[in-house]
Amino acid sequence: MVDRDTLIAAARKAATALGKPTLSVGEFERDTKFGRRQIYARFGGWKELCLAAGLTPYTRNDPVPNEIMFARLRDTFLKLGGIGSIRRVAGEYAHTALLLNRYRRWPAALAAFRRWAEVNDPAFPYMGDLPNAAPALAPPASRAKRARPEGAATTGGRQYGELLDLPGLQHAPVNEQGVVFLFGILATQLGYRVESIAHGFPDCEAKRRVPNAVGRWERVQIEFEFQSRSFLAHHHDPAGCDLIVCWEHNWAEAPIEVLELKSVVAAGTAARLA
Repeated sequence: MVDRDTLIAAARKAATALGKPTLSVGEFERDTKFGRRQIYARFGGWKELCLAAGLTPYTRNDPVPNEIMFARLRDTFLKLGGIGSIRRVAGEYAHTALLLNRYRRWPAALAAFRRWAEVNDPAFPYMGDLPNAAPALAPPASRAKRARPEGAATTGGRQYGELLDLPGLQHAPVNEQGVVFLFGILATQLGYRVESIAHGFPDCEAKRRVPNAVGRWERVQIEFEFQSRSFLAHHHDPAGCDLIVCWEHNWAEAPIEVLELKSVVAAGTAARLA
């Protein structure tokens, strides 16, 4: 069984070869003879190994705990002298986008903040200006009654993506489930062999052919998203994933590899399956 020192030395060697102080778990597996099983047998996770090796863990997209987020929101309200609007707060509060990602609407976020304040800061001076409970969310669009111009043909039912007419899939994905299904259709053509798909992060474990290396395969951890930027909105850790597979790539600064299926289809890869 490999020991901690061997894994630490391997991580340092791989990072040195790449000429950078950070290393993804995918790069570690690719450039060494070790994998996640050995990492988790000797360390609590990839970040613990990085720290032991003197490498800087990638933390930019780590989720911010609610306790920290709400404590900073309280300080912002105190600085502003009251419960401000979302526009007013945004200029002083660094986690505005994250707060709205978690609670969708400002009143719901304020109600969650009130529950936190009642436990952690019951003397908060603006408690009476906060809502007691989150308002009910609007029904999903597929169930909500849609207003439409007079004479429009839509019935307000299920919506479809653009016409693809692939073998097994007629329309483009409109959600993450559609991306998973489309990848299943294209995986073999793209050089992937799926080993498992499961709930939780990352979604998929697969192998893919190593470019310019006949007969060689590498393991790859895949997260499915409809749009690549959702990876950031879902607070996933890039160190735990090698590849984002999406329909639309809208995250230019993504720290890991992205496979945009929309481009694959447009380039005609899918047409060759017919």
